[in-house]
Amino acid sequence: MATDPFTRNDLLSAERDVFVHRATARLQDVDAAGVVFFGHAFGLFNDALLSFTGSVGYSTRALIEDHGLLLPVKQASAEYLEPIRLGDVIEVGIVGVRVDGAEFRAGYRVRHEPETGGGASVALVGQTRQVCVSSSGFSRVELPRPLAAAFSEAHA
Repeated sequence: MATDPFTRNDLLSAERDVFVHRATARLQDVDAAGVVFFGHAFGLFNDALLSFTGSVGYSTRALIEDHGLLLPVKQASAEYLEPIRLGDVIEVGIVGVRVDGAEFRAGYRVRHEPETGGGASVALVGQTRQVCVSSSGFSRVELPRPLAAAFSEAHA
């Protein structure tokens, strides 16, 4: 099936990121230990996906207001490899998107570069499985062709 899960190896060894969203670990992202709270990984994934859809003409506002569509998450997973700390520069790479009708799965690889230096490394990998639904009734609808095509071009 086109939305089969990415393996850990798929995410770690992808030759390139098809899209990169950059951020910095902010004070509101960290827990009492000074590392990014585990649940914020999914916010990073979401920000990267919405930046990607926006870059191909489907901003969040356009999806909802112009097309009447939502992209709710059905399933999400993350594997944490290193802590991301306050001030670290973060690159959330989308390594691929697999489309099957109204559903798609996006794979992510998150690199971080400590504010104190030391070079970039992979801090976490993960994926989301999402479905395209109408905003009026939450019924499944096919992804708009241009968006599906952009996702398919990002297929890994």
